[in-house]
Amino acid sequence: MNTNFNSSRISVADALDFIDSRKELFKKMPVVPTGLQPELGNGASAKALLFDIYGTLLISEAGDIGLTALDEDSGKNSFRLTGDRDSRELPVGEVKSLLKDIIYRHHEIIRSGTGGITYPEVDIVSVWEELFYEMNIDVSDINLVSRAALHFELLSNKVDLMPGVEPLFTYLKKQNLKLGIVSNAQFYTPLLMGYLNNSSLNEMGFQDEYMSWSYLEGCGKPDPLIFRKPVEALNRSGIQNHEILYIGNDMLNDISCAASHGLKTVLFAGDKRSLRMREDDPRVQCKADFVITDLMQIKQIIQDR
Repeated sequence: MNTNFNSSRISVADALDFIDSRKELFKKMPVVPTGLQPELGNGASAKALLFDIYGTLLISEAGDIGLTALDEDSGKNSFRLTGDRDSRELPVGEVKSLLKDIIYRHHEIIRSGTGGITYPEVDIVSVWEELFYEMNIDVSDINLVSRAALHFELLSNKVDLMPGVEPLFTYLKKQNLKLGIVSNAQFYTPLLMGYLNNSSLNEMGFQDEYMSWSYLEGCGKPDPLIFRKPVEALNRSGIQNHEILYIGNDMLNDISCAASHGLKTVLFAGDKRSLRMREDDPRVQCKADFVITDLMQIKQIIQDR
């Protein structure tokens, strides 16, 4: 299966096989209603749709990508790091603490650079490589590192396909619309999306030039820089910013960030676990153009244009 995965350091086939070997970690997850009502207005003259992933197209038990949602727990459970010749078992809480420390150091290095990145993002494989090194566990096969990162994500952040994904994209593929993604993500995000939907992102209608992944860009939402690649690509195709509709579940990371580029915005309020209203955050200084509680309501918004 073509997963639109973009890293030469990691075997896609190995990662997919590993996910399938841990399929007992997946479970059906019903959405938790938010109590909000849809606000569909008079529709939008959209020629392109960009989507968030976690909390929008994927139900997330943690409400976000696992890295963002790392919390301090009691560390009663353990996690095994397996290297070339030896392995070591650590409490989950200790692994989380070590990951946070390494991520913080990586963020500081990125911020001190010249790229003007306000909200840096790491490549989680590099973080895990450093963790193995600090634990004095020799590892020469990058797949061992990637499997550890993937396994930890599967344990830390249960995900499931959001209701409505399959019928929505069956419909969108028939429309004359450009489809893309802007998401805080890691290498396993498109893999998990493809695995759960049994369909690659390209098969769903997404085009590579309109997809922006935080771990590849080196910055994450709410940094507006993460939108630059797909928006500029859409501009080159003749689509103006106000003709782009962005759908996400977070008022800061998604709605405010997309609105800063002049995009039309849709707040997805379909699952209480991941809805982020940010009502006390001064960085949120706009309202969403539309509010939906079911992904299929997007159809009504673009039909009404």
